[in-house]
Amino acid sequence: MRKKYEFIKLLIKNSEKKYLYLGFELVILCFLFHIVFYNVNEIKHLKHTLESISSSELYRADYYLENINHVDDELSKLEEMLPQGIQVIAPSKGVAFTNQYHDNRQITISFLSPKEVEHYKYNISRGEYFDKQRVQEGIYPAIIPEELSSHYKLGNIYNMDIVQNFNTIKTIKIEVIGSRKHNYILDTAYASANIYKRDATILVFDKLNEISPLFYTEPKRAISVTIKNTGAYPEGTFISMLQDYGLGNVESIEDRVLKIKRLTYQDMYIYVMLLIVIVPLVVVSFASFHYLEFQNRKREYFIYVSTGLTRGFLFKSIFLLNIVAFIIPIILQELIWFLICEIWDLTFYGLHSLMILLIGILAATITSLANTYFINEIKYDDKMLHKEISCE
Repeated sequence: MRKKYEFIKLLIKNSEKKYLYLGFELVILCFLFHIVFYNVNEIKHLKHTLESISSSELYRADYYLENINHVDDELSKLEEMLPQGIQVIAPSKGVAFTNQYHDNRQITISFLSPKEVEHYKYNISRGEYFDKQRVQEGIYPAIIPEELSSHYKLGNIYNMDIVQNFNTIKTIKIEVIGSRKHNYILDTAYASANIYKRDATILVFDKLNEISPLFYTEPKRAISVTIKNTGAYPEGTFISMLQDYGLGNVESIEDRVLKIKRLTYQDMYIYVMLLIVIVPLVVVSFASFHYLEFQNRKREYFIYVSTGLTRGFLFKSIFLLNIVAFIIPIILQELIWFLICEIWDLTFYGLHSLMILLIGILAATITSLANTYFINEIKYDDKMLHKEISCE
């Protein structure tokens, strides 16, 4: 090993700055990979969530109530008046807080009414989605985010206190029937509809709609309502019809979410194109570095081989050098990216990190094999070798 270490010192002699630059370049390129992969995943999850709730048919509108104490009754009357093909899904409501905590975060609940369960088909990773026909009396079916799977087990029943204004307003029993790996949820409770990733929010089926009304958002006498265009009316006609029945500030939920996220579905293809551009840049950059290094030190390499350096020793030495040159910058970059994810509360995809690390090891191996092969293929005549050795 000592001989390899001494030989590696010879290999990087007078090229330290080049290797430092190569390492810095690798850190930047891997960082770009992470940004691209992260955004592609975010767009994918956003798209899946929008599709699962049939967002292209959903609109958000404000409805002024005559009596804020009878929201469900007034909305039922509104739905009876609306033309066929227009359906009231649910009033906007905030999440409910609980007395449960996980990793210093208070666990919250998003109560789904029967209509929401029917129309929002959130993707499930394990278990099953809500079945309106199989609800046990006094037990609320629940779907947890995967992050809470160590806290709540599939199939178990738990008592949970629902808290409002720091007071327990009801204690319920929830049965965990499923879990979600990516817990993106539609939220219409505030100024604009949006989709959020909620790692500590449980979806609970409020079959009898007993608890949901406690969390309706009621600014003054207006309440925000989610409306579904089941009749496939043109958007302009649909909005005009809603306005005729006293609904204001009508907006497409899908358009609003994409506008807030500053994304369109086409952005995914842009990021994929970036990957297609970045990969050749990485290959060309590293190939150019090693090609120039080989050409500049061609005579030196020839002397090493001619004085008895074996292929095995040469490969192992170059491989160790390339492992250091490839892996250390990758590990450093992964640590930086992990800290960024922790600070900004971003999702850290360990699989992506492992993939980048494996690609780095594969690149180091291929590069070492190529270097070893071409170094052993260098041809000089005896006169040229004599000049090199005698430094003429």
